[in-house]
Amino acid sequence: MITAEPQHRASFGRRLLGSFLSAVGGWLVATCILFVWVCFAARRQPIAITLFDAYALSIYTGVFIFGTWLLVLWPLYVFVPLQFPLWRWPFCTFCGATAGFVIMAVFLRRVPSLSDPSFPLIATAALAGGCTCLFGSLTATRFHYVRPA
Repeated sequence: MITAEPQHRASFGRRLLGSFLSAVGGWLVATCILFVWVCFAARRQPIAITLFDAYALSIYTGVFIFGTWLLVLWPLYVFVPLQFPLWRWPFCTFCGATAGFVIMAVFLRRVPSLSDPSFPLIATAALAGGCTCLFGSLTATRFHYVRPA
């Protein structure tokens, strides 16, 4: 009979690292989506995207994602126990996508329609929030527990 190994709670630093990596994953998703949107939807060739444009996109998305991480995500990730229903990946992903949508809508002071030029920003925020929380929920056990040596 196979028995489960006892697990020990990971250090605060390891749990903080897990939450930070979740935010980095969402940041990369948002940056890539906006880069593709600028290249193709705005009818600009990838060669025409300057280094400044790439940095501006990454900084723009980083302000929102890492700001949200500093204010909300790391305390949730570090202190909410894994038995809480928030850690179920479908629910966590939905909450992240909703939070991304709401944060960007509040920042823009409106909920744009599909034809609004700012719609890609809201959609990107929702996708980045969903991906951040999906990554966090799927990898939470890896960063919350360590196997005994």
